[in-house]
Amino acid sequence: MTARREWTRNTAGLLARATSKALDARRRAELAIQELVVEQRPVSFSAVAERAGLSKTYLYNDAALRKRIEALRDQRRIRTAQQRQARLQTDASLKVVVAAKDQQLALLRIRVKQLERELALARGQLYAASAVFGPPIV
Repeated sequence: MTARREWTRNTAGLLARATSKALDARRRAELAIQELVVEQRPVSFSAVAERAGLSKTYLYNDAALRKRIEALRDQRRIRTAQQRQARLQTDASLKVVVAAKDQQLALLRIRVKQLERELALARGQLYAASAVFGPPIV
């Protein structure tokens, strides 16, 4: 009869490889996030997954990565909203300035017409005076 040998499963190699893969995936995700931030591109799960060569599921399941991506995504949304608001305020202030300039231009046009009438009147008076007293001596 054959003697039965005790056999023990050696999982240390599997565990080391899994740990190595997990650390590599995390490093690639962190690097992808960092690159997107430096390039001032939108940070989203899709963008990070594509850049790092990972699945979106992996990013969603890693609590720390998920929190960081969501924070950066929300930060960009807030910044975009603030820029939009500033642009709206700028547009509104420009409209006020343009309206004030239009009003000033209208007043200046009225003043020019008034001065043209006064000049015409003065020329008429000068002409009438030259008919009575002769041409002016210069």
